[in-house]
Amino acid sequence: MGRLNDKVAVICASRQDAQHGVAAGIAQRLRDEGARVALLGSPASKAEAEAAIADVLTRHGRIDILVNGADESTDFSPLASKSLAVAPSAQAVLWSLQAAYPALRERGGRVVNIVATMGDSLNRKLADGVAASEAIKSLTRSAAEEWGEHGVLVNALAVAADTAVFRKLREQAPEAVDALVAQSPMQRMGDCEADIGGAVMLLVSEAGRFLTGHVLYADGGQHLTPTPFEAIVPM
Repeated sequence: MGRLNDKVAVICASRQDAQHGVAAGIAQRLRDEGARVALLGSPASKAEAEAAIADVLTRHGRIDILVNGADESTDFSPLASKSLAVAPSAQAVLWSLQAAYPALRERGGRVVNIVATMGDSLNRKLADGVAASEAIKSLTRSAAEEWGEHGVLVNALAVAADTAVFRKLREQAPEAVDALVAQSPMQRMGDCEADIGGAVMLLVSEAGRFLTGHVLYADGGQHLTPTPFEAIVPM
């Protein structure tokens, strides 16, 4: 018997993440544990989020778990040229939270918002990605505080995973990337299904029944070391 038998999980993520990234690994892990999984795109509007959630409820009748995927940005540009058009990734998370909340409240659901480890140290030329992750962490804490009395548990999971985006970056600068990964305590990136999916299972299963409002790290200790992209990005 899987730990999530009869549960319905919704995962909102970009197409790339859903096909080859963290969301794909999480989806497979939740299926292996018995959940029915609906993979949705990141909503472009509140109406789109509401329509997508309504469709899941029509097909499955319930929602027990919501996972919001991370935006893997590789726009290494200086602060002077940035805009906070990044806000859309945080806005998409907010729309998904708002749309799914009534269904989650019915069953004391679980929410996991995937964020990057960036933000805990300096991240040159990644200001927009850092801003998005920090905004999502703030949304996580706010939702946890407001929804806890209704049994809805909300956490963020900061990940360092072996994704298609990471592999592309490694192709561009293999020696630099390998050297930086080697600095982290576990000296590797996480497997999307076994490592990241396993951490999600902690948060959405009965084992995580008293955890809410946290930012947990599934990064092999990478957040304890210097920021992983500094040596790769040109000055």
